[in-house]
Amino acid sequence: MKRKVEAQNTNLIKVKKKKINTTKVLSAEERQRKKTSLYSAPTSEELNQLRENENLYKSNLFRMQIQYLLEEVCLKEKKVKKINDALHLLNTFIKGTCSQSEEHEISGSCLPRGVEFPLPHYISREKIKGKFRYIAPKEITVIGSYLLKTMTKPRTSIDIAVEMPMDCFQPRDSLNFRYYFKRAAYLSWLAFYLKDWELTDSLHFSCTYNQYKPILCLTLKGKSLNSYFINIHLAIPNGVFKLSRFTPLTSNIRTSWFCLNTSKTADSAIPTPHYNSGILSDMLFEDHLKVLYAAIKECPAIREAVCLFKVWLKQRTFKGACTFNGFVGSMFMVYLLKKKQISFNLSSYQIFKIAMHSLATSDWSKNGITICDDANKSLVSFHEKFDVVFVDSTGELNLCADITKLTYNMIRYQATLSLSILDNSMEGGFDPLFIKQQHFLQVADHSFRLNNLVDFHKQLMQNQLHKTLIMDFGGDWLKLVPNIVSEILLSGLDKRVRLLFEKPSEEKQWTVTSCKGIDDFGGYIWFGLLLDPEYSENVLSMGPSADQPEAKTFRKIWGAKSELRRFPDGSINEAVLWPCVNKEETKFICKQIVHHLLQLHCNIPSTNIFYHGGEFNVCLKRKYIETDDHVKNKPGCGEEEGINFIKTFEKLCKEINALENLPLKIHSIDGIDPAFRMTEVNTPLQHITKAGYENKIIAPKFEKKLPRFCPVYNVVLQFETSGKWPDDVLAIQHIKAAFHLKLADSIRSSINIPAVASPGFVDVIKNGYVFRISVVNYREMVLYQENLNVGSLLKKECELAAHQLDVIIVKKPLHNSLIKSLNSQYHEYPLTVRLAKKWIAAQMFSEFLSEEAVELIVAFLFLCPQPSEAPRCHMSGFIRFLEFMCNHDWNNEPVIVNLNNQITNEEFHKIKENFELNRDQLSPMCVACSYDHQGGLWTKNINKQILRRLALLADSALKYIDSNIWSNVSISVEPIFRPPISDYHVVIELKKEMVPLYYLNIDSNIRSKSFAIKDSIVSTCMPVADFNPPKLYLEELRSAFSEIALFFYDAYGGINIGVIWKLSALTPQPFKILHARYQTLVKADIKKSKKKIVPCSTPMSIPNISAIIDDFKIIGKGLVNNVTVLKKN
Repeated sequence: MKRKVEAQNTNLIKVKKKKINTTKVLSAEERQRKKTSLYSAPTSEELNQLRENENLYKSNLFRMQIQYLLEEVCLKEKKVKKINDALHLLNTFIKGTCSQSEEHEISGSCLPRGVEFPLPHYISREKIKGKFRYIAPKEITVIGSYLLKTMTKPRTSIDIAVEMPMDCFQPRDSLNFRYYFKRAAYLSWLAFYLKDWELTDSLHFSCTYNQYKPILCLTLKGKSLNSYFINIHLAIPNGVFKLSRFTPLTSNIRTSWFCLNTSKTADSAIPTPHYNSGILSDMLFEDHLKVLYAAIKECPAIREAVCLFKVWLKQRTFKGACTFNGFVGSMFMVYLLKKKQISFNLSSYQIFKIAMHSLATSDWSKNGITICDDANKSLVSFHEKFDVVFVDSTGELNLCADITKLTYNMIRYQATLSLSILDNSMEGGFDPLFIKQQHFLQVADHSFRLNNLVDFHKQLMQNQLHKTLIMDFGGDWLKLVPNIVSEILLSGLDKRVRLLFEKPSEEKQWTVTSCKGIDDFGGYIWFGLLLDPEYSENVLSMGPSADQPEAKTFRKIWGAKSELRRFPDGSINEAVLWPCVNKEETKFICKQIVHHLLQLHCNIPSTNIFYHGGEFNVCLKRKYIETDDHVKNKPGCGEEEGINFIKTFEKLCKEINALENLPLKIHSIDGIDPAFRMTEVNTPLQHITKAGYENKIIAPKFEKKLPRFCPVYNVVLQFETSGKWPDDVLAIQHIKAAFHLKLADSIRSSINIPAVASPGFVDVIKNGYVFRISVVNYREMVLYQENLNVGSLLKKECELAAHQLDVIIVKKPLHNSLIKSLNSQYHEYPLTVRLAKKWIAAQMFSEFLSEEAVELIVAFLFLCPQPSEAPRCHMSGFIRFLEFMCNHDWNNEPVIVNLNNQITNEEFHKIKENFELNRDQLSPMCVACSYDHQGGLWTKNINKQILRRLALLADSALKYIDSNIWSNVSISVEPIFRPPISDYHVVIELKKEMVPLYYLNIDSNIRSKSFAIKDSIVSTCMPVADFNPPKLYLEELRSAFSEIALFFYDAYGGINIGVIWKLSALTPQPFKILHARYQTLVKADIKKSKKKIVPCSTPMSIPNISAIIDDFKIIGKGLVNNVTVLKKN
């Protein structure tokens, strides 16, 4: 858009110059017309365009976005001439190649030297009968999207079909893979000639699904041409084979030939539908091109709709070569046109939307479609042999022959999501549809990879039906795995999963001179699961009653796992129980089912199944000593502890509300820490105290190691309003202190639990948890706000105090209630937030990005997950968080989190408008919500440099996951959570034994004994709570050196503090006695510039870095182990 405006401005400038050079004088009428043209009524053309926007497009913005997208992804007209010239040269060269004078046996020396035969070794070439000689082609045709002008970036490939001459064929070439081997031999000769062609830049074979149909990919030399691929296909001339020879029920492979130990009597009984489809597709290039051309001529908008469909499809194929490709999409548009579902007067947007609706609501696996006009052509035979049916115009070829049901169901699912985006989104629908790329690990809730399936292959070869299917695929037995595995797994997973899908394999490419990788076409298969949270965690797989016929089928599915069980209602049913010790294991019942069923039915051991979904649990779990008690009370990711903590707090609230000897009735008691909303990284752990001193407080002992950290959980208590509260801030604070004393006394006497009062709060220990209760009063905040008109010094203090009280009294309780409601809606939200916080802290940025900000960002990803659904696994949620932090444009796009739908459409637009008008005054990271329309409440401490650093670290983490997850070993996630310290100027190393939270460090070896969660721990004394030396040390450092340096620390057990000097503070400044802290004098030189001259007599000072580093050690004596200067300059 920017380029277009600049181009227009350039044209205007040129026109202006021409006018200056002319002697024509404008009349008064012309000058007046020119002056008022900006305000004139819209022209008829503009009115038509507005009417089109209203009738044919979603909005003006959506139309403009589509126009610019098409301009960006479609081929520029200025490139066409150069490509055409190159194609003419290629055509001339191929037709001029030398033909062989003699025929050779296919099994013998029919191949050129220096080019490897591009077929897999499932079938030996010695088995192939017939003769072959290379003859230069007479017909070369441009086919596909280039000719139709539907080619899209980024992979711009031009397809051409080289027709093999009639003399290359013999009468029985349709049988026993003769054609496929002749095809490969012909392709090898083309590669032999083209590799030495002067315009060839690179040459390789390529294959997507059918290994017996490789194509030759050519890249031409030249700066303007080397970004385009030329895909060379081979075509069969008319008259060589009859179409009727390749129907789905026809057999073209003799079993006695393929399986040498089989008698010839069984040859005619086995259809070869996939084998036949491969040959048919090479016979119908021209027919399909004519059909597409006629459709586009009748309805020109199809051309742009096909381009949109290709872009949409590209973003949803997980960087793989999906068999549901652009060609199938183009033919689908033809089908819609034939069925009168689209017409010539529709826009590309409307056609695309109709296509999405048709894909989402139809089922080609049950009711196939066809564009054949012959009513006698039945689809029954196609449904018998293919998973998905879409028959072409001849009525002979299934265009979806290579598409599995898993792939088709995934496309349908994506179409359903896209349709909801088109129907519901107001402005934000374009990016999720066409710009955002979906990644496999972000879409799949759980995923698993099957490796080393040798034993499964042996099992397949023992089944006669499977052997015949393998024969149809030419020995490529991996083609059978998705359907067999999915049928087994879906029968067991049942309602637990909403969708099981297969990740498309990557396009296989290899050089023409090497056979490396021809047979290694993956050797593994990836599957993804979309869970149904309502059923996925059920520990019981219920079967039929024992006397029903279905019981036998149920026992066959589950094997020895199936047992007869009596249930409370008196029924006796077959059932399978999946024992789970904790919530973590409950979330991975699907993993147990997958492992059991694949071992039982497919002979695939657990060691060959790499199941992904829980790799990051290690970052959320405490490390325990392996004991019998540990196995019995095996802790998970802390969810049970968090639930017990909340129950304890609710019980405490009831007991405090029941106190009768308080001067005022209690209005509300609200927890304001993350633990109260299940998003605390360090989940609450019960603290068992022994008998203490008379004052009920345990003092720390001077030992080598700190006692176990006992956190406090902040609670705000508000009494009912009363007119007796004074109008003086200091008086209110004294009354609050008296309330704290009275509250502590009432708790000790009535509830009989330890409570210690302080002027600002009351510490209460209940069931092993320490709650810090603070009495707050709304009137105090109002008084501070009223005092803002006092003198300048007090005004800043009053403003800060009023803001802090507003956060504690209003914002934090409201935030807590909104996040708690989100937890009940999305069960994986708390774990995702905890992982995100853990990662932010591991990068040593938790001081700059508050916990509430992280919670809101993750909430946004759950509430606005387009183009996917909300994650149902914390691993996929965390990967989405990393992707968001890496790619979100914070400078131009605010994050608006609509919790509980409290933000109206009008408020939404006002927030965006305010963001655009006042961008420079707002936080670099704008995270707005219902109680903070400015978006800076929780992100005021972050700056652009730290935000840019976070994006780089997130990108690095994503690349690490992406490079390791596809390997054959289990991924180790610890490196992602290790802080990068090499970029800091100074690193302060702390003593491990003085860091109370070191057990949370990703590299810690500290293990504690596990114990069962208890409902009522009786404490007789108050432990030392919230004693965290690194936190206190950091506060002191920031208080003393905040003007000179920034300090970074991992709050969850970090042992390093990173220091970055502020460059602005290190430059020499004129010496001032009031700003002489940590300064040292330097010799001033005469500096001349246009602005000023600094004379030698002016004393200059800079921070005394060496003294400051010494102070780091002095302040941290006993806590600091070492201070290392990494960057001296």
